[in-house]
Amino acid sequence: MTLEVDTDLHRLVWSPDDFDEDGNLLTSAFRRQDLYGGDDYVSVSRVDELASNAEIALAESQAEKADGINFVREEAFSALLHCLAVCGAQDDDGNTPFQVTSEPIPDVNEAHCGIRNVTGKKSNSYVNQLRLLLRDLVHKSQRLDHFLNSLEK
Repeated sequence: MTLEVDTDLHRLVWSPDDFDEDGNLLTSAFRRQDLYGGDDYVSVSRVDELASNAEIALAESQAEKADGINFVREEAFSALLHCLAVCGAQDDDGNTPFQVTSEPIPDVNEAHCGIRNVTGKKSNSYVNQLRLLLRDLVHKSQRLDHFLNSLEK
């Protein structure tokens, strides 16, 4: 199901891997292989349906997979993108490359969604353009615990 709703999307990102030395989000927050299209997508969650326990479990699981060399995951962060902005974003040719789809994971994360590349374009240069576009669409990033605490208020 395609989503075009007025809500934020949460992406779990990591420090120091996904931030530069000045604290700016890097394109590494959006994996290249997730943007080749087809069945692949960037995993996000709808903020308006988010379950804190699901995000904490995901962060713990991802942190356990970090090897400290290729993946250094010291602190979990939330990167927020507005769903309508993602759906309306345009690439350098004026095309709208993204579709947000509902991808619930039963009994784990009902708020799970995917940001999909629907253009059919798969070149590395094009996928890098999409990564830059998504990075620039992030309107807020904050520590995961602060983000989850803000939802409870």
